Amino acid sequence: MTSASTSIVIFGGTGDLAQRKLIPALFELTYRKRIPDDLRVVCFARSDYTSESYREFMWNKVSEFLDLAAHRDAWSEFARRIHYIRGDLGDPEGLGILKNGLHKLDGGDDVPANWLFYLSIAPWLFEPALRNMSEKGLADETDRVAQGSHREAVW
Repeated sequence: MTSASTSIVIFGGTGDLAQRKLIPALFELTYRKRIPDDLRVVCFARSDYTSESYREFMWNKVSEFLDLAAHRDAWSEFARRIHYIRGDLGDPEGLGILKNGLHKLDGGDDVPANWLFYLSIAPWLFEPALRNMSEKGLADETDRVAQGSHREAVW
């Protein structure tokens, strides 16, 4: 059996918390070899980025808070783990885009995967985000298992 891939999905991936805390912490953990080599970071937001342009945007933002000049090679290695998916979490179709993107990164619908969702968003967005996640099957472990997959939503 293929081992499960793992993705940390950051809702609000272009926001201040992601820039100042989340991405720098994940970079530091990666640099210190404290997370698995196959861990993926998937950032989800409405801004118009590709994965490549998002990585550059995040390099510039994180560099404002940390002195990374001596670590450009380490950042480049870490940045390969980062993927950006554009969508609106307040719209069920936006969460459908996310779900399809996660399936694609995992290698298909029937590939085992673990998804950890981090809501780096305003509290008033929690309810619509969770409702839309549920509507699109991102929060229903039994639905995914019933379809032959071994995905888990971690809260």
